Amino acid sequence: MAIYDHQPYENWLFSAEILTDEQSKELHEHLLTCEHCRCLAAGWQDVELELKAAPAVAPAPGFASRWQVRLNAGRARRAQRQAVYFLVFSIGGAVLLLVALGILVWPVFQSPYPFLLAVASRITFAYTVSNTITSVLETLSKATLEVIPPMLWLALIVVLGSLSVVWVFALRKLAYVRRIL
Repeated sequence: MAIYDHQPYENWLFSAEILTDEQSKELHEHLLTCEHCRCLAAGWQDVELELKAAPAVAPAPGFASRWQVRLNAGRARRAQRQAVYFLVFSIGGAVLLLVALGILVWPVFQSPYPFLLAVASRITFAYTVSNTITSVLETLSKATLEVIPPMLWLALIVVLGSLSVVWVFALRKLAYVRRIL
């Protein structure tokens, strides 16, 4: 008989499931005619008897504590390895950034005069703009104070203050989450 002819019978021999009456009858008939499957069945019965007769082996004393120590050591090694990788990548990134910065700043070190001139120009421009804005705001405030009477200023401040109080309470009311019991 070919090997593939033994397949269902070998599965039935090694299976822990209970066979149907028909399967059991078919297996019994096959074992009567097949030497290969008879040897497998006898060998498997011997193995099952040995397994049932063998005493249960308990782990060596201190197994759990040794296993826990080994687990913790593995975790510590993994954490240390991750820290080293992080340090290496951080240092590598910093070196790359410094190289890129050096490439960008190199022309300044060649001739710092144009750089210093540009910085002085920007500072002068910022000073001029701030003086101009200050002058314009000063002129507008003087003109506004002369055109608008003091009572109107007082009324404007009261109205703006009241509106801001109403606005704060409206925001609080809208933002407050109500709990429904």
